[in-house]
Order: sequence, then C-alpha cells, then structure tokens
Amino acid sequence: MAKAKEKQTKAEQEQEANVSELDIKDDQTEETPAVEEESSTSPADNPDGAASETPVATPKKKFNLKQWVRVHKWATAGIVAAVLVVAALGVWFTDAKFAVLNLFGKSSLELLITDDKTNQPVPNAKVTVDSQSAQSAKDGKVTITNIHYGNDDVTVEKLA
Repeated sequence: MAKAKEKQTKAEQEQEANVSELDIKDDQTEETPAVEEESSTSPADNPDGAASETPVATPKKKFNLKQWVRVHKWATAGIVAAVLVVAALGVWFTDAKFAVLNLFGKSSLELLITDDKTNQPVPNAKVTVDSQSAQSAKDGKVTITNIHYGNDDVTVEKLA
C-alpha cells in the first residue's frame, strides 16, 4: 500500500510540475511581442504516425531600409543608375521624337496676327519661324510652310 501511495504522490508531483511549467510559459508569451507561428505537421500528415512537433514562435521583423541598403549595396547602386538612365532618356526622347518626325515630313503653321490694344487684324506683319518668313494678308492671316517639328521661336514685326 505504501508503494501505491508513493506512486500516486509522484504522479501528483509530476502533474503539478507540468501545470507550473504551463503557467510560466503562458506568462512568457504574454510579455513577448507579437509572434508568427510556423506550421507544424499533424499526425495525419506524418506518414510514420509519429507525434508532430509543437509550433515554434518566431518574432516578427520590421523592414529596415537603411539596413537593406547596407546589405544590398550593388542592388541599390543598380536601382539608382536605372532611375538616372530613365530620366536622361526621357529628356533625350523629347528632342529625339522631333528629329524622327522631321525625317518623315515637315509642318505648316497658320497664325492670325492681331493688335493687342484694338484686337484688330494687322496687315503686312512679317512673321519668322525656323528661318522661314512670310507676310500677313489684309485680314491678318499668315501661313508658313516647311517648318521643322519641335520648339522654335516666333518673331513678329509690324512693317510700315
């Protein structure tokens, strides 16, 4: 009978020890930051039928840009170089598109020349665009042909 009592008290002591361990683990998980649990396999998933591992808690990491740049120096340099190339091409293509358009044709420009004060048409005004010039008619209209695509200055002179 004494052995049975001794076995019973040992079992009770082990149970109390397991309960106190769970209490300690619960207290620790409440104080730790948010964690992600890795998935574990269930006994049904395990072909051996062995017990599965318990989930392991790992702390979540925040993204740190400075640290990423330090670790990935060459990638950062490549990204910066790519951005600069795209910006340069954007400026170059603005001028290049006009050069390509000028290979296939020229443009013409029709203007109506009016006086600022009276808002009336100005006859006999000399209009110059891209080294092409023309004189306005009595109604103030002028047409200049064979001018290049792109940005050019327009000058208007009132003739006497």
